[in-house]
Amino acid sequence: MTAERRTLVIASHWDVREKKEEDRLVQLDVRASELTQLLLDPKRGSHAPAHSDGLLLNPRTVSEVTHAVEEAFREAQAARASLLLGFLGHGFRPEGGDFLFPISSTPAAPGPETAFDLPGEVGRMTKRYGGVPELTLVVDGCFSGHALLAAVEGWVRSAMQAGRTVEVLTSSNDRVSYDLQFSRVLTRLVRHGDIRLEPFLETKAVRLRVQTLLQRQIPQAVSFNGGAGSRQAPSEAWIARNVAHDHKLSVLAGSPDQQVLVPALRHFQPPAELARIARLVRLHRLVAVVGAMGTGKTTIATALARPELLPEDEADTAATVCAVVRLGDAAWTSGTAVQQMARQLRRYLPGFDTARTAYRARVPQAQRTLLPSTVAEVAGPLGLMDPHQPVRVVVDGLDQVKDPTSRAALFTELAALRDAAPEWFGVVTTVQEWVALPEDWRQLPVPVPDDGNVRAYLRARRVPEDAQQVILARRDGNWQLTKVLANFGPSEVSEVGEGLADAYDKALIPLRNQASSHGASAWLDPVLLVVAASGPGMTLPRPLLARAAGELGGPADEEAVGLVLRLLNGLIVRSPDPSGTERLGMYHPSLVEYVAEEQDLLEGHRALCDALEIMAPMEEHTPDDPLHRYAEQAEPEHLWQVALAEPGENAVAALYERLLASLDLRAAPEATVNRARWASWAERLGQRLGADAPATLRARARTAYWTSKSGAYGRARELYRELLPDQLRVLDGDDPELLETRSRIAYATGETGDFAGAVALHREVLADQERLLGPDDPRSLDTRHHIAYWTGRGGAREEGLRCTRSCCPTWNAH
Repeated sequence: MTAERRTLVIASHWDVREKKEEDRLVQLDVRASELTQLLLDPKRGSHAPAHSDGLLLNPRTVSEVTHAVEEAFREAQAARASLLLGFLGHGFRPEGGDFLFPISSTPAAPGPETAFDLPGEVGRMTKRYGGVPELTLVVDGCFSGHALLAAVEGWVRSAMQAGRTVEVLTSSNDRVSYDLQFSRVLTRLVRHGDIRLEPFLETKAVRLRVQTLLQRQIPQAVSFNGGAGSRQAPSEAWIARNVAHDHKLSVLAGSPDQQVLVPALRHFQPPAELARIARLVRLHRLVAVVGAMGTGKTTIATALARPELLPEDEADTAATVCAVVRLGDAAWTSGTAVQQMARQLRRYLPGFDTARTAYRARVPQAQRTLLPSTVAEVAGPLGLMDPHQPVRVVVDGLDQVKDPTSRAALFTELAALRDAAPEWFGVVTTVQEWVALPEDWRQLPVPVPDDGNVRAYLRARRVPEDAQQVILARRDGNWQLTKVLANFGPSEVSEVGEGLADAYDKALIPLRNQASSHGASAWLDPVLLVVAASGPGMTLPRPLLARAAGELGGPADEEAVGLVLRLLNGLIVRSPDPSGTERLGMYHPSLVEYVAEEQDLLEGHRALCDALEIMAPMEEHTPDDPLHRYAEQAEPEHLWQVALAEPGENAVAALYERLLASLDLRAAPEATVNRARWASWAERLGQRLGADAPATLRARARTAYWTSKSGAYGRARELYRELLPDQLRVLDGDDPELLETRSRIAYATGETGDFAGAVALHREVLADQERLLGPDDPRSLDTRHHIAYWTGRGGAREEGLRCTRSCCPTWNAH
């Protein structure tokens, strides 16, 4: 929002009513200062002061208050700015009168001369200063609801008729307000935001949320919009931005999967066990929230990132969640998950970015590359930070890493992260109950929803009462089933069969009918299949979907794809990509499983492989292009899945060749990332194909290569030496790959400081290269150059120079 906004907060004690210590508003000054700071905060209230510094504290005279309020109106009118006035303190309703705001000098029996006539004076100024387009009035004081009533009856309607917006929010109705608890809850809401509310905190929504947290008082609100504001384009009469939706401040709002994670919390009903879960997460450093598919594991884990969803006493001490990473085979094997965790920590954990820079300066790449990636990228920098309040990262969906080899590596990495990081850092994971976890992980069963929680959720979704009864009778403890059933009317919900599959069947019937009316009856299944094959997370570029779905008989152009995505809205989620396109994904893993049961997921993988070959060929890899970015992460996984079911031996070998080529040609900028990728794939290929398979041997060779490129030459030499006997056993003795491995061993030997050993090994390699390849082959010339280089490094510089001239005859001309 770019329009001008002004604010003034007035707070005052009432000395005659606060003579006893127990009657004094001890927190008044603090609450008023906090509220003012938040209203002036550019990220929240985004107001400028309308009078002095925006806070008038303990005025001594009524005229001082009147002057300040009038100056605020005058300032707002001059700037054509909205105006928010806040009044904190006491309230008084005289016999037959409306509402008075006492100040410190007000006597025990106030009147308009000794206490501020809030409705009368604000009403007068509203009429006088008609250039103030929006006015918001927030009052925390006893009987403040009478101020609202007086405003409505006296001047709000006339102001509205003049085209202005007026909002009034009070701490109570016609009863007492207790100890500024309204201001305390309001400032907390403005400070943290609330993921369940809209991006702007408006008075009516604030009243409903604050009311749930107050004791013995009921806040009131009224809103009159005389302008053209709407929910899509709100007026300036909002209290503050909802920072829960600010991607710079909220880890959920800033997540690549924001469109999945945030809507799941919109109607979240915190279970009674949430306080205990938050406490155990704070006390234990590796926690798994365990439950069946659809029981709400992700929602529970991500709720820990939002203070407003926790009981207030627990929220103040709860661990801070600074990263949320969703897993899948492609995200884990490609290294994307760990990189994403580190990026989020750089953004949401103050000091981590500086510590990361210091760590990389202190620990060379050659050393980092030998560490588990979670240690090199996360735990290492954390270890250089000062002691901190508890911090946690959420790693969602361990069960979505389907490959057993990859999942075992994942467990090892997470344990290494816990062990290497400081005591104040830990990990929260979610996992289905069929996955066997290490014994030292603290396992927390996901809470079973009770009828009260489910009914509250259904009411928040505005589900009719008769439909609620049907859902309550058959929900079976599964939140995902409840969410799907909540979309049906009373008659429809009773017709749904058992389980999520039947619910999805029923949900798709009207969508298929709508598609048929557009002549697109065959389009839904190909789109669902391709998006399901892309796996968990919002990663699939829209143009790639169009190409792959088109190959399967689905929509093949932008207009047709747009039609299907509109029909499937809510099942397929969409997020804008900085490149201008969209990223797509399934809204829940249960829908992926449903599609996999109904269709052959292999066809989706094959269609994506073919589409990538055309639209993002690996030989022309462009890292900044969204399709190539997707391919770098996911193409090897798609090829792996297709190869798993391919019957022909030659076809399978060709697929593994493409997989290895993709890893080679779509290399990441960081050598350590490439080393980790190749090591992971070498392990997977070895498990599936065997240690002697050509693809396995090549993957091991590339692992050693990227280890050396990372500067860890000693470890690279070990890997090459371990590889050589297996190559000798499998390959022909004159195979060029053997010569390459021997050459790499020789070079790594020199880099470890054994120059004479390197020269001897290179001479042995050179003899075989000249015999098999010829003396003028580039590889032979490279080896002669290495002999000269290591000879010189060993101290025999003249001999090294002679060797250089012999392998580079053009030098003799100089």
